[in-house]
Amino acid sequence: MIENFDRECKEALDVLKKFIDAMYKWNSMCQEIDRTPHEFYKQKGMISEKLNEIFIAYLTVKDRKYGRQASLSFSTPPEYNPGTNEILSCKMDGKKVFIEVQETAGFKNRIKYALHFKKDKWLIDKKESFDEFKDKWVRQNL
Repeated sequence: MIENFDRECKEALDVLKKFIDAMYKWNSMCQEIDRTPHEFYKQKGMISEKLNEIFIAYLTVKDRKYGRQASLSFSTPPEYNPGTNEILSCKMDGKKVFIEVQETAGFKNRIKYALHFKKDKWLIDKKESFDEFKDKWVRQNL
């Protein structure tokens, strides 16, 4: 299916895949650190710095007060996992791309990422999941 996407979608999809991979590695690092009592707290500065590096590389610049940067939350199993995502669609809308992903493990959520073309590169701006009960897309923290 990816071969059917135009160049812009392929470039945006590459950014999204790199972000998901980086977040998976960050989450795995947090899990490993958290196995030792009190170690996560001791290494909070380094953990935050690594997450900020990922956000600077892949996300649009905006205040994310309630997101992962504020809480340094990670999950078991990892929320981001490059091996459990199936790309459903990629749609262009001006300087924006919307990529829909089906998670194939865990809660098996349908996720939609919005990427913007800024400063000559694609950056992830927003993440939403489809709420089947409300029949609408709901914003998620990155």
